[in-house]
Amino acid sequence: MVQFKRKPVQYVPHPKRLKENDEVFFIQQTGEIFRDYEAYLQRRDFYLQKKFTCEITGRSGLSFFDALESEMEETRIVDDNFPEPLREPVLRRVQFSTISRIDDLVTLAYDEFKEDFFPGETVIVLLPSGDRTVGQVREKTTMSALTNPDGSVERPAQSRYFIRVLANRPDLPKETYLDGSNLTRDKKFFTKNMLRAFLKQTLSRASWVGAPWNVKPGIAREYSINIDIPPHLAQSEIQAMRFAERERKLGSKRAGIQNHITIYQGPPEDRSPDFSTHSGKSKHRSVSNPNMHPQQHFHQGHPMPHMHGQPQFVPYQAYGAPPGAMLHIPYSQFEPPSVPVQQLYGNQYAHQPIQVPIYQPESPRSPRVPTPPRNPTPPPPPIKYPIEDLDITPKEDVVARPQLKYLTTETAEMSSSDSEHEERTELQPNSVGPLLEIWNTLNVHKEVFTLDSFTIDDFLDAMDFSSDELDCELFVEIHCAVLSILVNPQGHVLAQLPQFEESSDESESESEESDEPSPEPEPVPVRTTRGSLRKQEIERLRALRTPTPDPNAPTHRAPELLENYGWIERLKARDFRAGGWEVIMIGVLWQLSLDEREKKNCEPVLRYLAPLDVEPTQETTREHYATMDINLRIQALETITMLAVRTKPIREYMEQMSEQMTEFRKQKIDCQRKRKVFMEELREVDDKRKTLQTEIVEKNLAAETNGDAKPVNGAADEEKSPPPEIKDTDSEETEDEMPTRTLRRADERKRKREEEITRKEQEKKAKADAKSSKQDTALAKLMKQIDGKRAAIKGCEDQIATIDDHLRETNIQRTKQLGRDRFWNRYYWFERNGMSFAPSDDESCPYGYKNGRLWIQGPDASELAGFIDLPPADMADYKKRIGMTVPQRRDKEEGATRLPDANHWGYLDSPTDLAALIDWLDDRGLREKTLRKELVTWRVSIAQCMTAMHAHRDAAAAKRAAASEDGATRVSTRTKTYADLGATRHRCLMWRNGAAVERLGHRHGEPGGKKIAKGKKGEVKAVGKSAKLVTRGTRSGRG
Repeated sequence: MVQFKRKPVQYVPHPKRLKENDEVFFIQQTGEIFRDYEAYLQRRDFYLQKKFTCEITGRSGLSFFDALESEMEETRIVDDNFPEPLREPVLRRVQFSTISRIDDLVTLAYDEFKEDFFPGETVIVLLPSGDRTVGQVREKTTMSALTNPDGSVERPAQSRYFIRVLANRPDLPKETYLDGSNLTRDKKFFTKNMLRAFLKQTLSRASWVGAPWNVKPGIAREYSINIDIPPHLAQSEIQAMRFAERERKLGSKRAGIQNHITIYQGPPEDRSPDFSTHSGKSKHRSVSNPNMHPQQHFHQGHPMPHMHGQPQFVPYQAYGAPPGAMLHIPYSQFEPPSVPVQQLYGNQYAHQPIQVPIYQPESPRSPRVPTPPRNPTPPPPPIKYPIEDLDITPKEDVVARPQLKYLTTETAEMSSSDSEHEERTELQPNSVGPLLEIWNTLNVHKEVFTLDSFTIDDFLDAMDFSSDELDCELFVEIHCAVLSILVNPQGHVLAQLPQFEESSDESESESEESDEPSPEPEPVPVRTTRGSLRKQEIERLRALRTPTPDPNAPTHRAPELLENYGWIERLKARDFRAGGWEVIMIGVLWQLSLDEREKKNCEPVLRYLAPLDVEPTQETTREHYATMDINLRIQALETITMLAVRTKPIREYMEQMSEQMTEFRKQKIDCQRKRKVFMEELREVDDKRKTLQTEIVEKNLAAETNGDAKPVNGAADEEKSPPPEIKDTDSEETEDEMPTRTLRRADERKRKREEEITRKEQEKKAKADAKSSKQDTALAKLMKQIDGKRAAIKGCEDQIATIDDHLRETNIQRTKQLGRDRFWNRYYWFERNGMSFAPSDDESCPYGYKNGRLWIQGPDASELAGFIDLPPADMADYKKRIGMTVPQRRDKEEGATRLPDANHWGYLDSPTDLAALIDWLDDRGLREKTLRKELVTWRVSIAQCMTAMHAHRDAAAAKRAAASEDGATRVSTRTKTYADLGATRHRCLMWRNGAAVERLGHRHGEPGGKKIAKGKKGEVKAVGKSAKLVTRGTRSGRG
């Protein structure tokens, strides 16, 4: 029946008291009748929902009528193809089976009947001669197994079949007697899919847990199969058994494992809770465990005492049955003490050679000393992984994590290894995080900032680059692009900034008013002495010698620089040339410094760019920015970048990307639906192809069989017909010369006979070819359809992969981390979301990578305090469980390269280290399981970016080495000096902002000029008459 929400659809019953002339509405497929048209429409709408499932095929998402049609089609296929003689045995085998899953039931029936055949079945027979033909089972003889006295099987059970051969061939026997190994069924009629469809069509099962399968009533009547469920499989019995089993398990857990022994002898009426003594006999105790399974209280058909409410301790009756007759010795992992029976009872029962566990006999005068109960501690339950990473016992042969590399010398010096680090001697550890944040923000939101993509290597080189007369376009364009977001061309400030005071006069008056001392109450007059006067004079003189510093004293001269031409007016006019953007930077930072939260970041930069001892001009500001420390540069750029992220253009861009992600998700769902339809169509066409191909193979096999038989008949005819040569030979013996006419006639008859045989074979072959050509044409057509469906599925999969890439690139809401390891280090791969893996050829960094590194950040302060630097008590407990403290374990498993806190960053940049990191992670832990899964998912893409990064850097190094060997080629003129970038290490000078040129017609740093075209990559234009490439010599470590 058609299913709705995994339950059969129940039809609406017919209305009662219908009259012949009543107007009704009828649904033909279900036979339902409605008096009300609205009820009829509601039922039709219910049936038209795509929420029904075909019970036989399992296809879901169908309307009721489609599902009903699918069931009818599958039923027709099963009725036509499934062998009729096999149906009753299969149904009787699976009747009342309690196997819940239909797949397991199908596997069981298939394995059992695969080599078992029944009278009336048509099978493929393998004859002893090696011929394969079609036959029919007439009789079946089953022979039981032969078993030797020692229990070994001499011959397993087997069946032999009396087969009637259906092929009409004289060289084959009409009947034969074979075993099951020489018989097979046609794969078209007996497969797991066909058997599953047959069982789904003929079986049903109740919804309660443990319900048995039952043949449907109509089919059961057809094959005379009993459908009354046995009492032990009834719902009440099954539930009672499950409840008893659950109670038994709970009782065993509460009581634990106990050693017990029960000795029962004598009739029940003689049992007494008191201990009775007999002459020459000792007192004994019998212990029974009330929590024992009921089957353990039965031995030789006698129940145990406590089963009828009797006490657990009963005495041994000397006149009863001999010891051992009713003896229950349960299994125990401890061996209790035992003594021979003769020692207990003398020689009365010497024929009983058993040893029983007993309690030591008590003397009448000595107090009873009970044997302590044996209650061993049950083994701990198995650990269910994943668990907390630091609770996992470390492996004995653990290998340290791959060594990290650093951008800073300080972090490298903190490690005890010779780890590699970039030659950025002035870069501080707390500047690496902001550096990565700026780079990631500008690349993810490059459409808003109107910037081309750039690599982390070029960005770091640009932040460190300095020249007296040569500008780095990447450095300039980044600052100008970010500043352009803060104020639009109309002069509206888009960022939220603290406001200045309205006027300087008001501020001065307010400050004067604030400086006036508030009136204080006159002190109570006290007696003045010469000592007190002397002490007051000393305090006055000390106050004059040490003046109090003024907290409102200026620390920089930014107000003087912006007094006549404010930074908002400069930014509105896009006045970036000749130090203009540096002045705007000072203005933005100065206004931000009014906020106490931003003051600590802005003041160091302002003191350096506009010091008190230098006259503040646009030229001096440009010179100071050129020589400013890289850490202050990163600090200043991070401040304005985070300010720009909170502006309206960025918010609108993020909303736009969210809407775009929604559209991509809809497109992905459509592609998945199309792929599902194509796969279903492919399955149907492939089934037709299999059926047609099987028919062609069978016909070819039959044709080959008939073709082999005819030559045999022809040879027999030739043997029966007397050859003329024999007669001619006799005539040669009697005559001197053979008649020529007789020889000619014999040759002519032989030639005509051969021609006739050839003609008949050709006619037969032509008929077979004409018939097979139609099947071959149909098969070729089906194969063409299959290729088309596969191509359509492949196209859908390609579209889904492309949409997945678009979803990843438009997911710009936040930077996602890959995960955390056991020591709470965070792992980042910045190309994962918000940007493409490899830039396209029209961008400024077509190197195949943008970052090319797997970044690791150390744990933050809360994680260090809560999980690594534990309190002494917790640390001692952890050492007791694991064998070492958490810091000791960290030193051992992380190796020499450790990250002390979240301000320190390291990275891995080789596929080998990436593979070693994946092997180092333990997926039994909660955090590392997630991290390892993400790394394995993105492993190929990460390795490709790492390889591209190394290839690009190696090529650049080789080019510089070749240029240094051959000598730099210079073209000298009176006006320009061209710098050969191949001989320098500053690859950032190769970058060009093509996006701004294409969209704005000019670069950000050159507003108002004439439109320019994109220059060739690698072309550097000097800005002065005697331009030359230099570096900042005022700072150490630069070259």
